[in-house]
Amino acid sequence: MAERPALVDAPVVIVAESYGGIRAGILLDMLLRHRSYGDGSRHYRDLALVEAIEDHLALRFPEASSFPPTKVAEQFGRQVLIQPSVAGKVQNAAAGALFEAPGSPLYALAAELGLVYKTCAEKGGSCDPYHNGLDFVKAAGRSGYDTRAPTSWLSALFEHIGASFGDPAIMSALLGVEPPQIDGLWAADRGLEGRAPLGPYRVAEPGIFPVDPLLPAQLGPLAAWDRYYMVWSYEANVTFRSGTLLSLDVDPGDPHHGETFLRNLRDVDTFVTDAANDLVIYSPSLAPTLAAYPSIVASVEVEVDAPDGAARPGRLRVVFSADGEARWIRHPRYEAASHSVTLDRPAALREDVSAWLAGE
Repeated sequence: MAERPALVDAPVVIVAESYGGIRAGILLDMLLRHRSYGDGSRHYRDLALVEAIEDHLALRFPEASSFPPTKVAEQFGRQVLIQPSVAGKVQNAAAGALFEAPGSPLYALAAELGLVYKTCAEKGGSCDPYHNGLDFVKAAGRSGYDTRAPTSWLSALFEHIGASFGDPAIMSALLGVEPPQIDGLWAADRGLEGRAPLGPYRVAEPGIFPVDPLLPAQLGPLAAWDRYYMVWSYEANVTFRSGTLLSLDVDPGDPHHGETFLRNLRDVDTFVTDAANDLVIYSPSLAPTLAAYPSIVASVEVEVDAPDGAARPGRLRVVFSADGEARWIRHPRYEAASHSVTLDRPAALREDVSAWLAGE
């Protein structure tokens, strides 16, 4: 935004998927309560970030003398979360309890396949209900991300996306520009020094990611440690889940992320998908997950038929303990949808998000 003044006043919707829900929560907290990242009261501390956010807000709201969360939310006040993790281990525990409850989809899957689903209550010991349920699904030859699909669902998804986005025609359609027209993308510009400020991408473990099949024909072959396109950042993922971050209580499983989500919910309008065939992020666990923070939440009510007239209704009403204020989470149900709602039900998701953004 600092480099593109035309965007300074633009409303921003934060969109995240899967464990990106945790990262969206951190990002929003950094924006809404940016000064906390300079005074040492958060897990992270970044004075330069605080200054950059303050500079932007001063441009966006020149009439304001201060920037409380309510003011910041006038620009950064909406989030769309697709099958998100929002509370780490607390969310997994809530899902695990539902896996073992009557009517669980695991019992239905076992009946469909002629198998026996043995719960942790039956096994005893140190059994974890969440992982026990997902282990059962995997042993049954199905994917926790899509109970209709084989265990290879995730690797097949990555392969499909990599092949698609590595296609120059698809890349051009998405970016609105031909790849050879992008400054710094040519192999000749991606040597050890690179063309400032870009430079090459260095893959720590090249064997994990295949070489781009099509782009080198247009742009030239890359060094063994470089890639034109990657499905996901292996290094970032591994670091985010590392022992170092675990010791600092900032890994994606830490319960404090649920507190961050609820703190943001006070000021941020929130849309969360409910995919029928996803067990890794088991959508019915969202309500009990939020209710597991009684110092923040007084109650969570599931409104299955709200809002009126919606093609895919579903909403959660969250009441806060401190003052009784209620906030709503739009939570539409997507039948025949996997962890990747954008892949399975793109038109329905677009319709629902558009209506929600319009206040319907």
